[in-house]
Amino acid sequence: MTYYLREINFEAIGSPEREPAKSEKHKTIVARCLTENLDDCDILQQINDLELGDAKAALTALVKLIQVAASGLPFTNFYDEKQCHETHSFTYNHKIYKVWRLRQRDVRITFFHCEGKTVLLTHVFVKHKDKLTNKQKAMLEEQVKTYIDASTQGLVQIIESKK
Repeated sequence: MTYYLREINFEAIGSPEREPAKSEKHKTIVARCLTENLDDCDILQQINDLELGDAKAALTALVKLIQVAASGLPFTNFYDEKQCHETHSFTYNHKIYKVWRLRQRDVRITFFHCEGKTVLLTHVFVKHKDKLTNKQKAMLEEQVKTYIDASTQGLVQIIESKK
């Protein structure tokens, strides 16, 4: 089964700002779409389902993340340890994978550094405590494993904007 991704940039999140200039070492932020339709982007739907204040916090976090990714520098250069850090690691197929967490107010955005210069956003949720529940850990692991399996099988497809 094809694993669809869309780039998360200012256009995708509806920001009126100009896209940041990308350095040679820039990273591309992506999120899963459930179908070939750009409107079926899982992360954007999760943000849309948040209360207004939390949705604004998530979008603010994404604006900065997009700018940081364009720089090509490590994310930790731009955030303190409370804002951005590894939140969970697990072993799959004899390899250790790490899921990272970005914090903006009560909103948490989790992501995974894929091979190359791609960063996969895995989930957006409101969290009042830093510690993940076992259920959340299992969900994040499943999302990363699904991506890894699709990537290994050559089933990852980037959906382009029709502009």
